Amino acid sequence: MEFLPMRRFRNMINGRFPAFSELRILKPVLMSMDLEIVEDPENIKYLDSLVKQGLELFPIRRVLLNNRFDGRSDFPLRVLFEMTSMCNARCRMCPQMDLKRKAVHMEKEKFKDIIDELEAYGLNGLWLYHFGESLVHPHFREIIEYVNTKKNLGYIWLSTNGIRADEPTLDFLLKSSLSFLNFSLQSISVENYKVIAPTSPAETIFSNLNSLISKKKSRLGQKPYFRLQIIEQEHTLGEIDTYLSKYYDTCDLISVNMLEHTDLAFNRDSKKLRDRDERAQCSRLSRSDCFINSDGSVAICDNAYNNQLDVGNVWDNSVYEIWNGSERRKILEMNKGGSLWHVPVCAECTDYDL
Repeated sequence: MEFLPMRRFRNMINGRFPAFSELRILKPVLMSMDLEIVEDPENIKYLDSLVKQGLELFPIRRVLLNNRFDGRSDFPLRVLFEMTSMCNARCRMCPQMDLKRKAVHMEKEKFKDIIDELEAYGLNGLWLYHFGESLVHPHFREIIEYVNTKKNLGYIWLSTNGIRADEPTLDFLLKSSLSFLNFSLQSISVENYKVIAPTSPAETIFSNLNSLISKKKSRLGQKPYFRLQIIEQEHTLGEIDTYLSKYYDTCDLISVNMLEHTDLAFNRDSKKLRDRDERAQCSRLSRSDCFINSDGSVAICDNAYNNQLDVGNVWDNSVYEIWNGSERRKILEMNKGGSLWHVPVCAECTDYDL
C-alpha cells in the first residue's frame, strides 16, 4: 500500500495521524503516475471526505492516465530489466534466498542493445532491477547514462537496498532520467536489521537514507520521485506506525509492502490462498509485463523467478520475437482455457487476482 501526506493537497487544521490498521482498510485515492489527484468527481469527493475525517495521511493507487500503447499486444507494455541477479544483502524473506538460476551480471553491451529495442517500440514503464541489487553491477553508471539518452521508455524505476547509496551515487541518480528512486528499508531499527538482513550494515543504510532525505528536502514533487518502502512482516509489525509517522513527509511517496510468498521458512506463512474457481484466469498476465533476467531468460510473471515460465532468451532472439513466439502463446492459451493451474508455480500463486 502506498500513502501520501494530506497537507500537500489540502489545507489541514488540527489533523490526526491515523494508525496503519485504519489506513489499510480505506479505499485508496486515485493518483496519476506523477502523484497528482485524478480529476474525477467521485475521486475528489472521496478525498474531501478523508479531509473531513482529519487524516494527515491517506492511501493511494497510482494509475496510468495516458496509455500510449493501448491495445498493443505484439510487444510488452512494461519491462522489468534485471541488470544483475547478484545482491549484497541476504534478507531472509526475499526470493533472492530461493534463487536457483545463475547469479550473473548482464553484459553491458547486450543490456544496451536491448534498451535500443525497447526504445524503438516504446514502453509505458521500465524497471531497471528485478531480483538483484543494480548498484553492484560493475557498469551500473554507464548503463544509467545510456538510459538517460532515451526518450521513449515511459516511467523509469530503480530500486536499491541502500547499502551502496552513498552521497556521490545519490547525486548521480538524482541528476539522472529516473522517474522513481525506490529505497527499500528492511526495518527502522538496527536490532531488527540483524534479524531480517543480518549481513546488511544498518548504520550505513540509515546514514545513506538520511542523506537522500536531506538532498530531496527541497526537491519533493520533482523527478526522480523518492519512494520509501518497508515490508510488513513478523519483525516489522510493531514498527509500521512509527515508520509512517517518522518518514511520511520526508519522501515523495511512502509504502508498506505485503510479504510475498516464497518457499522459505520465514515467509511461508504469508501464503493464504483465497477461495477461487480453479479455472479462474490470471489477471496479472493481462498487464503485458515482461521480465528480462540477467542470464537472458525472459518470463511473463515475476513469481516465476526460477525460470518456471520462461518464454525465450534474449541471447537467442529479440524481445519482439520472444513476445510473439510459441512459448508465450501457449501460456496465454492455457490461461484463457483455465488450465494454467496445472502449472505448479501457478497453482501455488497467491497474487493471481492482483
